[in-house]
Amino acid sequence: MGIRGTDRQIDNIEFNVSDIASSKAFYGSVFGWVFTDYGPAYTEFSDGRATFAFPGGRRFHFIDPDGYELAVWTAQA
Repeated sequence: MGIRGTDRQIDNIEFNVSDIASSKAFYGSVFGWVFTDYGPAYTEFSDGRATFAFPGGRRFHFIDPDGYELAVWTAQA
């Protein structure tokens, strides 16, 4: 079995939530995430693993079969 690199792993997830403060409190307490706000309706989290500064690289969005919008990001410009 080969060694799996960092390709095809989730490093960023975006949730559409009704109460951003409540969601930050929940995920912060459960997973220890630290948040950076980009206005009142958007925040990002960090768990200390990813070492890139966002924005940067390339990203695209797609809709999965259940209707969830996902974004894929790569450091390659």
